[in-house]
Amino acid sequence: MEKLSPNVQQLYSWLQRGNAIEQCTHAGRSIGLIRTVGSEAPESIKAAFNTLYQYGLLKETEFFEFGMRWSRFTAKTAAVSEVQHG
Repeated sequence: MEKLSPNVQQLYSWLQRGNAIEQCTHAGRSIGLIRTVGSEAPESIKAAFNTLYQYGLLKETEFFEFGMRWSRFTAKTAAVSEVQHG
């Protein structure tokens, strides 16, 4: 696996602390909306989020809220040693 940039490392560490990213996957005005759950998230998370998703480092869980479908993304592993850092 390629080495992760500092921004990606920071976001993954944030996710490993029990935080999550939620993305609306319901067709409509809110599709693609990203929100964070937990403590204050690092800034500019979209590119880092896409990288983590691309490398398969996120666990995805679907849920419904007020009839809208969302995906919740959490860290796939809590072990830092399993992820190669820069």
